[in-house]
Parts: sequence; C-alpha cells; structure tokens
Amino acid sequence: MVLEKEPKLAARMFDLKASRLVEEKLREGGLGIETDVEVVEILNKEGWVSGVRLKDGRLFSCQRVIEAVGVRPNTQFLNGSGIDLEGGVLVNERMETNLPGVYAAGDVTMTKDSINSEWVNNATWSAATRQGRVAGSNMAGGDQRYIHNFNLNSVDLFGLRVVAAGHPFYESKPGIDVFIHDQGKSCRKVVIREGRLIGFISVGDVSKAGFVLSLMKRGIELSRDEWDRLLSSRTPQYELPPHLGFKHGFLFPLTPSLSPLGRGEG
Repeated sequence: MVLEKEPKLAARMFDLKASRLVEEKLREGGLGIETDVEVVEILNKEGWVSGVRLKDGRLFSCQRVIEAVGVRPNTQFLNGSGIDLEGGVLVNERMETNLPGVYAAGDVTMTKDSINSEWVNNATWSAATRQGRVAGSNMAGGDQRYIHNFNLNSVDLFGLRVVAAGHPFYESKPGIDVFIHDQGKSCRKVVIREGRLIGFISVGDVSKAGFVLSLMKRGIELSRDEWDRLLSSRTPQYELPPHLGFKHGFLFPLTPSLSPLGRGEG
C-alpha cells in the first residue's frame, strides 16, 4: 500500500495525468494506491507495527511502515563556519561556496535551477555524480561548470516506462504553453516558454525522450508547427541512439541526419 500526502505521486516529476497512469499500472501489479491522504498514527500490537490510521479515520493493517519524506541536507555541523547556508550549502556553477577554495557537491548542496533560476536541492544520483566531477576538477585546478541543472528522472514501473525532465508539471498560463498527446495508456507532454522547451514528460512510449531532452538542453527555439511535431508518433527522423541527450547531462554533436526536426543543424 502506497499512501501519498500530495494529490498525485512524485509531485516534482509527474503531472496529474502521468500520476494517474502510473497509479493504474501499480494497481495492476497488485499495489494499493491512495493519494491526497495523511497518516496521523502508526498503530502497534505488543510493540510491533500493526497498522496506520489516516486523518480521515480509515485504518490500514500492515506489518511494516516505510516513510519517504524527501531529502533534508545535514548542514548543522557547518553553523558558524562562514559558509552560506539556505536549506543546504549554496554553491555556484563551479560548485564553489562563498568561501574561495571550499567546494561542495551532492545532496547537501543548493544549486540554481538552469530553467527558472530558483535555488533547488537536486538530490539525485546523476546530479551528485556530475556535481562531484565538476567540484573535483576545480579543486585540482580546473575550470569546469555545472550545466543543465534541472530535474531528470527515468523509471520503469511494472513495464511502464516514464521519463520526465525540467518542469513537466507546469500548466498553461500567460507565457507558458502546454501541449499534450493523450493515447489512453500512454501520453506525452511538452511545456514551452517563449518558444523553448522547459519541460517534458513521456509515459509509455519514451522513444523520443533523448531527442526532446537534447532540444531542451540546447535551448533551441521552435515554431508552433514544430511544437506539435514533438508530440507526433514515432518517426525515423526522431531516432537517436539511447545515450544521446542523456549521458550525464552532456550533449554530443548531432549528425545532419539526426539534427532537430530535419533542419540539418549540427
């Protein structure tokens, strides 16, 4: 049984449609899913977990409770050190703190989201490895920059593949255009700001994910016709080897035959 306090699963990764598709697949796999609920009490019998009570009064029997409440950077030991702290260790694109020569990487850091410029704690393994490479290089005298800093997640749940990057949970509003291609058991969504991709999510058919991620990272401006084509069915011109667009956030040159939307750009 999965009990989620938010109205949808993985709120920073899914929009409501994607969450519902994932919930349906998990239920087919035998899992119970409840969203928009809150656990207020863990019950016990003779010192052992026996169930949980929800805020709405319902009881669920269980023998084990796993709490997943996200990541909270441990920075208490840095109090008084002079290092700027705001929910985590603040670092620049070189992974350097406000103190020259002092670097940080991984879950403890707060970095600037490259899409909306907000401070974020991007606590994923892929982000930590990239940050570590940048910090290590600069500590050794290099001059590397941490780029493409935004959410990127890929999961396979009972055979349902999901890829999400950037801000796919955004909804349409002034300055933001959202396009959705809903095929029942699968869907694609792209989020556009000023002609450029700032987020996408693919559920089911993820064949275009590397291509779309590559476009988003390069900040390529697209026309309205091209926005629609990003949601179309799988076509040869969109095929990319799996590593393109994904490999640790770095991009490789595209050959003319693999260039965005057949423009012949490298």
